[in-house]
Amino acid sequence: NFVYQPSGAHNVGAFDLLTECGRSGVLARIYYPTETQVENGHRYTEPEYVHGLLDFLHWSRWLRGFFAWAASRLRLCCAWHAPLIGADDNNDWVKLEQSKPADAETSPSNQEQQPQKQQKQRLPMIIFSHGLGGQRHVYSAICLDLASHGFIVASVEHRDGSGSCSFFLPEAVSASYDGDSVDAEATTTTVTDKVELKRLRKQQEEQRVWLHYEKHVLSDYPYRNKQVRHRAAEAIQLTDTMLRLHKGQAVSNWMPGCRGKQFDWLLVQFKDRIDTNRIHIMGHSFGAATALTAAITAPEGLYQTCSLHDVWMHPVDPELYRKLKVPVLFLNNEHFHWETNVARAREVLESPGLSKGMSTVLTIRGTNHAAQSDSGLYAAFWLSKRMGLTHALEPREALQLSSRVTQLFIARHEGRRRLTEDENELLNGDRPDVCFPEFASVPDEPRHT
Repeated sequence: NFVYQPSGAHNVGAFDLLTECGRSGVLARIYYPTETQVENGHRYTEPEYVHGLLDFLHWSRWLRGFFAWAASRLRLCCAWHAPLIGADDNNDWVKLEQSKPADAETSPSNQEQQPQKQQKQRLPMIIFSHGLGGQRHVYSAICLDLASHGFIVASVEHRDGSGSCSFFLPEAVSASYDGDSVDAEATTTTVTDKVELKRLRKQQEEQRVWLHYEKHVLSDYPYRNKQVRHRAAEAIQLTDTMLRLHKGQAVSNWMPGCRGKQFDWLLVQFKDRIDTNRIHIMGHSFGAATALTAAITAPEGLYQTCSLHDVWMHPVDPELYRKLKVPVLFLNNEHFHWETNVARAREVLESPGLSKGMSTVLTIRGTNHAAQSDSGLYAAFWLSKRMGLTHALEPREALQLSSRVTQLFIARHEGRRRLTEDENELLNGDRPDVCFPEFASVPDEPRHT
């Protein structure tokens, strides 16, 4: 019942991260390559998220029970709470790092007694932003696929009211926390009574304060611009959090099911494992507007590329259009864009900071706006088409193509390897049966993103 099986050579590990209680902090799902074999995977989502998505889509409430049941049978093809690829066996080094006194680095005697830490491979990282009505769950396929090709992918769940569902924990939780934690999918040796285990799980769930989509007209620019700035700040905050882990700085995880000292190693293992010269940002729809805003407003040099999948330009401040200075990919679906949206995107392409070769425009044939999300994977292809969740191109093909184009674009601008003739042909849009190097648009009309 895996929703999607990634195409890369690596198995994928994952966990959820919530850095603070209250409305501040950042909520995200972290995907990364691992050597751990994937067996049963992890549950795809939770009932509250299913209900939130159905409300956003204006689907009948009587369908909730059925879809919650159906979603409960779906699994992510990942090793939940697995070690990062290249981690020491049994996390011996992680345990050593956790137990060292604060001055151990400068103590000659300690340096003699401790084993030399081998230099581990640093991995590139992608920050991903979801679209309007999205969640950290509904773009799992493309995040899994990128992670299977060697990327750390940090997918932010926005809590500005633009997502169909999210949550926060009351600040009182941190004040009263006593160190107990229950992983809802892990076996436990400390709690053997199933009734008690169920009670503790329910207690953790009831601590959440749920946030749902804030209904508002799409065309209200001040409102949407305020949201996109909030979202961009969350994406930058997530980037900073991951870099703090890379530097070995303390980061807390308040995620229910991932609290407690027994889970600290999940964060500590990222120390010195991120290639800070290979950090990229991407998003879909409103998430693409978020990625664009973040790439422009973030400290210079933070992001090396910006990948925009079916960007919705309306929320972006026009004053930012010509301030982009990093390579940009406009990856479009054939059936989404309209004239005004394309005109705004072209203004970004005219930015003085973009020299020749720094921008790529590509449209995938046979796709609609949902092609980069998981929505086309929930049902059989014929039913997804009938429901408007996909178009002519099979959903898995569309997702793998989107992932591959993004990887090739990143590889071209990282300059670490020479692309093959076939790869350049695809990225340049010289495969007319698959894609073309231009926007496709229709006359202006009311749109949904």
